[in-house]
Amino acid sequence: MKPAASPLFVDELIQNSEKRAAISGNLLLTTTLSGRSVTTPAVLLVAFPDKLRLEIQDPMGGILGLLVLSGEKAWLYLQDKPEIYTGPFERLPFGLFPRVSPEELVRIFLARPYAEHLRHSDLANDSASYHAGDLSELVLWNPSLAEPGEWRQARLGQGGSNVVYEDYSFHAGLRYPTKVKLAVKDAQNNERDLTLVWKDWDATVPKEKKLFQIPQQETYGRKIKALP
Repeated sequence: MKPAASPLFVDELIQNSEKRAAISGNLLLTTTLSGRSVTTPAVLLVAFPDKLRLEIQDPMGGILGLLVLSGEKAWLYLQDKPEIYTGPFERLPFGLFPRVSPEELVRIFLARPYAEHLRHSDLANDSASYHAGDLSELVLWNPSLAEPGEWRQARLGQGGSNVVYEDYSFHAGLRYPTKVKLAVKDAQNNERDLTLVWKDWDATVPKEKKLFQIPQQETYGRKIKALP
């Protein structure tokens, strides 16, 4: 049997993960809609711990959708919807985007599992398993990288998520996941999946605060629908 990873190795994995505080750039986003796989270009900006901006584009550069997260607040525009949704992220209709918390979504895109969970995990071979209350969590890694290779989370009766990091790239002194496959199920077993493949990226986000600002007024010629 292969020996379990040492706490020192886990510390190295945590240190590598926590260096990833932001990422921005252009990517290809693949998801399943109406039973078929659809790939669109997109621009993504992520800033730890809970800020995100995702702009989904058509091949000509027009905006098909725009999601802005700032803490627990969300703002969502979709070209084929008559209204703009705003309110708690968890209140967005399931099926539009995977149902996880804003912080979890940011952590997933940054390959940044919870450090305290890793430190209190049971180590076996190239994995760490954590259990607390109704939460079960498993992180698997490639020992030659000391980076997450797969991260699974599940809450009893609430569904869960599974993310696979298929590739990493090294840039500006940091290693980032450049192909991320995410599948999320809700309590009713409805599933939503996304695959992100970065085309070009930077380990920062532009300084303009308005990029993560939740618009308060009517925009794109549409009224805002506040979610409870």
